[in-house]
Amino acid sequence: MELISALQFLRLNEIPKDWVDAVWDLEFTEEKPLDDSIEEELHACREDAFRTLYHCLVVHAADQQQSADAASLNVWAILGENGVSIKTLVAVLSLFVLVAKAKDATTQQRVNGLYSASLYLLLLGIPGSIANKVFHEVLLDTCCDLTCLCWPHDAGKKRKKEGQKGSRGKSKRSKPQQKEPSEMEVDEEEGVDFSGCELVKIRNAVAVLVQSLLRLLQTFPLTNTLQSADNCTRIFIKLLYFEPVVGELTLAAPRDVAELRSIPEMAFYGLKLLCDPKHGDQKKSLRRLFHHLLYVILMMDKSSGRQPSPLVLNQSVISTRNQAIQFVCHCVEEQKELALPFLQILLEHICFQMVEKAEFRSNGAQAVGMLTSEMSSTDYARFVKWLSTCSRATKMVHRLFSVDVVMVLLKQPERSPKECQDPELTGFLPHKFLIQDLLFARRVDASPTVQGHALSCLAQCLELPSLNATQAVHNLFSATGNPTILDSELPEGTVRCQNTQKTFQTLPFRTVDLSSANSSASDAAKENVALLLCRVKDSRTNVRKAALQAVLGLLKYNVIPLTWENLETLAERSRDTSVSVKKKALQCVGELLV
Repeated sequence: MELISALQFLRLNEIPKDWVDAVWDLEFTEEKPLDDSIEEELHACREDAFRTLYHCLVVHAADQQQSADAASLNVWAILGENGVSIKTLVAVLSLFVLVAKAKDATTQQRVNGLYSASLYLLLLGIPGSIANKVFHEVLLDTCCDLTCLCWPHDAGKKRKKEGQKGSRGKSKRSKPQQKEPSEMEVDEEEGVDFSGCELVKIRNAVAVLVQSLLRLLQTFPLTNTLQSADNCTRIFIKLLYFEPVVGELTLAAPRDVAELRSIPEMAFYGLKLLCDPKHGDQKKSLRRLFHHLLYVILMMDKSSGRQPSPLVLNQSVISTRNQAIQFVCHCVEEQKELALPFLQILLEHICFQMVEKAEFRSNGAQAVGMLTSEMSSTDYARFVKWLSTCSRATKMVHRLFSVDVVMVLLKQPERSPKECQDPELTGFLPHKFLIQDLLFARRVDASPTVQGHALSCLAQCLELPSLNATQAVHNLFSATGNPTILDSELPEGTVRCQNTQKTFQTLPFRTVDLSSANSSASDAAKENVALLLCRVKDSRTNVRKAALQAVLGLLKYNVIPLTWENLETLAERSRDTSVSVKKKALQCVGELLV
């Protein structure tokens, strides 16, 4: 009888049947006015009454896990025996939900709406809910949407705007700036100010609703309601930004959803539950999941069907992006072969949808590096083959970003060809391929930006701890390079100098080949040096600066000799018409003298 007592505050026996039928006929899409006296009493309900009813239903949901038949009889039989109409109960709960959706809803209305949505989801998760006609797809989606709709997105922004306005004081009158679309939406959305205590109440109610949704996903299949599955995925993605995660992110399945303290952790667990076979084909679920996580990793906004746009980078956005990468790695480890094809697609889209801004490219390349570490050597080689094609794409940003990715991949241990199951892909594994076929090939790129970036990165390759990376650069500009070997195959006589990050190798004791191939290699090396010296005199400032940096690296690490001709090239640039190039040339000369 505790359940019936907890339901009394909803006054279900006083609700007119005509109103209930009208609410169901409208399919929960809009509010239906109720008798003023009853509606006032319902809206005066306090949070405690909802919380008591919620805990009663949670207990029944827990009993259902132990004995589904007993739980089914317990809830639905008790409600039927006491004359409680399920149809009326759902209609009254929907009233609170729809009121909470309003932009000017008060704190109490939002909290009551969130708890009502939680109660509906708990009822839906109890066996027998379909037979008792509790399920309605529109109401399910509306309840799920409340997790985002009830949270005031401009919390704390109004004071900040006022503070900025006051700080200008009596300065000159400036031209009013046009509002960004997101700011315009925020101003239109909220007309209520909330105190700190009120925000805590709303946040806790949101957490209760998310936990109720997780409990529902544990038991209630969404196989036949794919639109609801898509909606849940979208909502969980939004909740990743809801609040910071304190401490380390927990991705392991909890014994009870109440153990999850932060809302982003609940959201990650929800995304994981949606990939369960009970919610549809796992391949389709993983494709949908990785597609949504793509924009979290890219740090872009893909809401409302608009074209993706870069977010304003801050600690919250970067932290969420790192957690999303960690979650993808976790999914790949758990799903194994099932998830690997979608990891390949995710990597390709990160490269294909990257923006030109340096900070986004840097973070994106790091993401690619972390995700490729989860791949087998065969899949890794397949991605590098695709990256090689991307490095020759029409769009400049694709070619530019491929250089960033190469630099990240070069910092990873080189993979052994023996680990690659496809013999045709083994040629894409060595660091030599990344440097000579991807990076150095950009020296003749049509874009001066890509040219300059590639030459700057080429100089950095000499400072990498990888022996083969250093050797690959030597082979480009010198005909005396040694054969490539894996770091794990270094002979005992190998010496590695940690201070300069420069690597040296003893000459393997084998037959020395003095065939004509050496002559052609020498000619190619001379052509590469000549081309680099030509780039020092390029008409574009950034190309000249990058070429100077590359020449400095080659001279500094004895890749090319310290001849008068090479030094004269640096000396000429110290009289360059561009101040930045002149400064760079003098800096290079100074470093050589140290």
